Amino acid sequence: MIKIKLVDDDPDITENIMTILKSEGFNVEAFNELKGAIEFIKDGIPDLIILDVMFPENPAGGLDLAREVRTHDDLMKIPVILFTNINQELPMGFSQDDIDDEWMPVQAFMEKPVNPGELIEKINSLLQG
Repeated sequence: MIKIKLVDDDPDITENIMTILKSEGFNVEAFNELKGAIEFIKDGIPDLIILDVMFPENPAGGLDLAREVRTHDDLMKIPVILFTNINQELPMGFSQDDIDDEWMPVQAFMEKPVNPGELIEKINSLLQG
């Protein structure tokens, strides 16, 4: 069974995403803090990671966590999807075009609220390729 780890500070979002993904047959675990997130991710290495960008203690916490994930040999090849509503909060215009190996080392960027069908499609695409 495909294992997905989700890190987002909003329990309502994590619950909704978990419900959607579990209904598709994925094994999903969620964590709602940055502190301890890398340990959470490493405890039972997942097939895919979903991270929120903005956390109360660090507006770019998810980006920092994505960069940290890439420093661990056992995590560096795992696909990462970045969720954000940063474009609604700040007029920065982040998009899929901003993905790069150093600044935004993820495979996909999705705006909140996430469309469930698009999320499933993106996950399946990343896991196949």
